[in-house]
Amino acid sequence: MNTTEFIWQSAGHSLWEGIEDVKGVCCFCGKQIKQGKKIKDCVSSLFGNWDLFKYSHLEWCCPACVYCLRESKLRTSNWIATGEKLIYFKRENIAETIFNPPNPPFVIAITESFKKHLAIKARINYSQKRFWITMENMGMWFEPDKWRGIFEIMKELAEGEFSKTEIRSGEYQARRIQNYGIEKWEKQEELLKPVRRQPVFKLLVFAINLPKKEVKKDGRTEGN
Repeated sequence: MNTTEFIWQSAGHSLWEGIEDVKGVCCFCGKQIKQGKKIKDCVSSLFGNWDLFKYSHLEWCCPACVYCLRESKLRTSNWIATGEKLIYFKRENIAETIFNPPNPPFVIAITESFKKHLAIKARINYSQKRFWITMENMGMWFEPDKWRGIFEIMKELAEGEFSKTEIRSGEYQARRIQNYGIEKWEKQEELLKPVRRQPVFKLLVFAINLPKKEVKKDGRTEGN
């Protein structure tokens, strides 16, 4: 079973409108098909991922690939496919999800722009210890045990009033460093520096839930 079939199975094998009886090969996954939809009716003229297709010159797309190309929630949401169900989750639940993935097999995808295709770039995972996460224009291997400590440091910095931009870039405001504690900050920053340029670091920054602000009567905000 390929990835699009797995995602389609997770969604309950929902058939898209306009599926016809055909005999040929799916232009995306390359499987022999008996049902399909013309690819010109599945993607817009602005579609830019033709390099992912096995046979982009063919005209038919299988029901599974049609679903993965046409279902807008697969572009506008974060989701996990387990084979039995398709689970959508909010940004606030990204950390919980990636550090506690479901039993394999599963497929996981995370969006930033809420508009780019993820399902056709995803992979089926067979391990909870090391698995592939698809995120916008990049994918990455993720090991929860390896990154758990780093993420705890990042969360602590965020709770200490540092912004996501500061944590991502490593360029901190001196005032915030002084308020946080220079010695503590230096020790934590030494652990973040070696991994800051890795793709996973960007994902973890995105997954941070910043402390909510409480709006006072005078209009000022204060962290909870």
